[in-house]
Amino acid sequence: MPRTPAPDSNLRPWWRRPWRWITAHRRLAASHFLRGLAYGAGTLVITLLGIWLQQ
Repeated sequence: MPRTPAPDSNLRPWWRRPWRWITAHRRLAASHFLRGLAYGAGTLVITLLGIWLQQ
């Protein structure tokens, strides 16, 4: 924690100003989104492959 009292804008949580949080964490959010998309696609492909092989 900083020793000096933070201004009001820094005390607000990120969801009060989502655009600033998104701008600051755009690369991290994009990597998380792409990773989730890849995991979802992989899970879907594996599930469909398993259903197809069981028939």
